[in-house]
Amino acid sequence: MYLIAAGSAVALEKILKKQHWTAPEATALICYGTTTKIKNARIIKYLDKLSPTLPDDYTIFPWHTLTEADKDFINSMMEIHPLTRRFNPFTEEKRIEPLNSLGLRYQDKVVGWMITHRTAPDTIRYTQMYVHPDYKPLSQSILFLAKAIKLQCEAVPEIPNATYRVEVDNTPMVNFVNRRLAPHLENIRHAWQASKFLT
Repeated sequence: MYLIAAGSAVALEKILKKQHWTAPEATALICYGTTTKIKNARIIKYLDKLSPTLPDDYTIFPWHTLTEADKDFINSMMEIHPLTRRFNPFTEEKRIEPLNSLGLRYQDKVVGWMITHRTAPDTIRYTQMYVHPDYKPLSQSILFLAKAIKLQCEAVPEIPNATYRVEVDNTPMVNFVNRRLAPHLENIRHAWQASKFLT
């Protein structure tokens, strides 16, 4: 897997073809932003108006307050639900960023999370964003993302840089990035994948 700028794609594809690799396929969007620009995104500016739309049965909470019972429940959910397992919130658990990693409860059950990691003193990576399919995942996820970004924008001392990855098969989020966030980002690249059979 590799990252390339859009203008380099054609040249690289020719090289791969000569070496008998498969045609490269885009696997993800890799997005880079700064708090200076992203704080002006409409969804961030209007978060206070969006938050009351969260139904009364739902609560967003700081991830660092997660209990052992919560962890047991999530692990049991991952055992039976492949999609939940794909978005395992405990990856790189010791490096989870407490500033804006968030959880979502429905009544007393944890049904979603926004997990971030500090990859450098000035950079936060938005690593896992997930809401169980039974609990309005798109609308809740967008609210999650907006709240996490706002927490980073308001942080003291400043943490100016952010990055996140969106798989290309996640069509709703790809559409959201292109429509709502792209104008406020510094750069969007594609992750590409190609393969070759060795004989």
